[in-house]
Amino acid sequence: MKVCPNCNHSNMDSASFCTTCGMDLTNTPIQPEPIQTVPSAPQVMPPVTVYQPKEQEPYSWPDVCAIIGFISSLVGLFWCSVVLLPVGVIFSLLGFMGHRTRGLAIAGLTISLIGTLIKVCVVMTQSNLLPDWVVKGIFNA
Repeated sequence: MKVCPNCNHSNMDSASFCTTCGMDLTNTPIQPEPIQTVPSAPQVMPPVTVYQPKEQEPYSWPDVCAIIGFISSLVGLFWCSVVLLPVGVIFSLLGFMGHRTRGLAIAGLTISLIGTLIKVCVVMTQSNLLPDWVVKGIFNA
C-alpha cells in the first residue's frame, strides 16, 4: 500500500498518482499493510431447513382433456386432420374447465380452429369452389 503524504489516503502499490488528491506517488515507498487481528467469535451454524415440496393436486379429467386436445390438434395439422382437428376442438373445450392446464387448452383450441380453417380453404380450392381472384390474388386474376 502506498500512503499519500498529502492526504494520507491508501492507494494501490502500482498507483503512480493518488486517487484522491492526484499527488505524484512515484517516489513514495510501499508500506506493508498492518495485520488486523479480529477476536474469533464462536461459530454458530444457522438452523437447517429441510425443503418440503408442496403436494400437487392430481390431474383432473379436464386437465387430461386439455392435454389430449392439444396433442390431437398438433397431430391433426399434419395427419388425419378431418378426424383429429374436431377432436382437438372438443377436448380443448372440455379441458378449459381444468385449473392446471388452461393455457394448454387455449393453445389446443387455437391450433385446431386455425388448422380447420386451413383445411376448409384447401378443400374448397381443390374442388374449385373459390373464385380465381381468391386463389391467385386480386391483381393476378
